[in-house]
Amino acid sequence: MDEEKIIAVQIEYGASRYEIEFETKGFEYDYEVSKKGVILESNWEKFLQGEQDRSKDRISKSKAKKIAVNHSGIKKATDVKIKLKNDDGYRCYKVRFKDGNSKYGYKIDAYSGELLEREYDR
Repeated sequence: MDEEKIIAVQIEYGASRYEIEFETKGFEYDYEVSKKGVILESNWEKFLQGEQDRSKDRISKSKAKKIAVNHSGIKKATDVKIKLKNDDGYRCYKVRFKDGNSKYGYKIDAYSGELLEREYDR
């Protein structure tokens, strides 16, 4: 089994937080962390390669919502917004919702249901 290797790391120090960016094989990650070590924001995105497989029927908006909310681990999402978009040649659902003051955003492949991107803002 091949181990994932960190390809690049960038750390910037701001007045009240650290910004950390790194890439591994196939993914890019971005974090903002307070001086006390609390994750304030975290995002990851899969690098898209090749053509999107459109041989299957497109998943429904409700299925996209279920995938995103289940991945977030929260019990109930509020202020849910779902849009079907064409992003970098891929048809995907952009799903945004809240849990209290926390905000979540997901990009989900409209055909396979695969998670392509996640954003979290505390």
